[in-house]
Amino acid sequence: MAIDLIADYFGFRENNTNLRIETLAGVTTFMTMSYIIFVQPAVLGAAGMDKGAVMVATCIASALSTILMGLLANYPIALAPAMGHNVFFAVVVCGVMGFTWEVALGAVFISGLIFLLLTFFRAWGGNNPCCTRLYKTRHCRRHWSVYYLYWTSIWGYCGGYTRYFGRSG
Repeated sequence: MAIDLIADYFGFRENNTNLRIETLAGVTTFMTMSYIIFVQPAVLGAAGMDKGAVMVATCIASALSTILMGLLANYPIALAPAMGHNVFFAVVVCGVMGFTWEVALGAVFISGLIFLLLTFFRAWGGNNPCCTRLYKTRHCRRHWSVYYLYWTSIWGYCGGYTRYFGRSG
């Protein structure tokens, strides 16, 4: 009974899959991405952050965002911090530019709020990349969660905020 509810919610029949295949795919994805649990603290530790706290935050943020992506957007994508963005954060923003990691995380938080507001008020215009002709399903009704999770995890670290918070000279 519970397996039928799960299969109906995630559309196993429509996608020609089953719980065993999806579980195996999830375990494979976790094993592929699990390196970030150990590499992320080493990279951000170089910026002065506590390595243990970074490890716990990485695990919680990755698990929560992946669960939300699956349940709210019904989209089989695992989310975790991007290592290139973390290196940019640690080496360029905190190292070369000389900002403390607290100030840099404040800028990431502000950029996340901005994108959340832009997404909530649908400021992206008429082109909704989530709702292409090939993807017109119930996923589109919940596209705000995809946008928020994507943009806060990607754009927040990519350095767009340095134009506003960068140092002169």
